[in-house]
Amino acid sequence: MKTSALFLTLFLLTGLACKDKLDKSCDANFLEADVNNVFWQAEEVTGFSFGVGGNITIQAKANFGQVREIVIQVPMDVTTGTYQLQTGVFLHSIVVVPGAFQAETGELTITVHDTTNKIIKGTFFFSIPSEGLSVEAGSFCAKY
Repeated sequence: MKTSALFLTLFLLTGLACKDKLDKSCDANFLEADVNNVFWQAEEVTGFSFGVGGNITIQAKANFGQVREIVIQVPMDVTTGTYQLQTGVFLHSIVVVPGAFQAETGELTITVHDTTNKIIKGTFFFSIPSEGLSVEAGSFCAKY
């Protein structure tokens, strides 16, 4: 009986772990983060690009919480790596709505940029101290 219970527990935990990995693929665009220690998940994520040598923009919207929209922008030729976010620098930037406040400090890490299939994936964290906003453990994946 103990063996059956153990097997069932392991089966359920393994299934949940696999489900999480499947849900994090780019089959569907996603963006999520902890905003001031509250889990925030976008209800709508759109990726788009602007011409050769332009930018890639990931726009994530949710109709709840302190933050309604997070917009990530990177150059079209961005490569995998970690980039510092700074106020007034729009080369690698994150903007939060309402108010269109730009991240004052933080990092954006691009883990995948597949230019053939137009997929970009990464992680981020940032803060906007002037607005009392801290965003941690952010992750995203989008087709553009």
